[in-house]
Amino acid sequence: MHTFVHSCGSIYKLLPDLIEAGFEIVNLVQTNVKDMEPERLKWEFGKDVTFWGGGADTRTVLNRATPQEVKAHVKRRLEIFHPAAVLYLIRSIILPDVPPQNVVAMFEAIKEFH
Repeated sequence: MHTFVHSCGSIYKLLPDLIEAGFEIVNLVQTNVKDMEPERLKWEFGKDVTFWGGGADTRTVLNRATPQEVKAHVKRRLEIFHPAAVLYLIRSIILPDVPPQNVVAMFEAIKEFH
């Protein structure tokens, strides 16, 4: 059986304990808060845990950027988290204030990456 944990906010300091406790998957929601830089997370924990989420900044990019900026942002996140950790972009990150064209740009980036 696989175990996962979901958390909002900065959980950087908790990640070693979560991994030691046996959690294999960490659902990252906010990567724009203190100590949650994607590069840092992958570098320090990517060999020990699978990251689920974190594929798009839902508070400052997905809802506010242009479609071109969203596409570039998502591709960069895919590059960061691949292949040491699996990254899933799911529709639950599409909040009410996200323009439809940015949703399309996000999925185009995923398709082009794979």
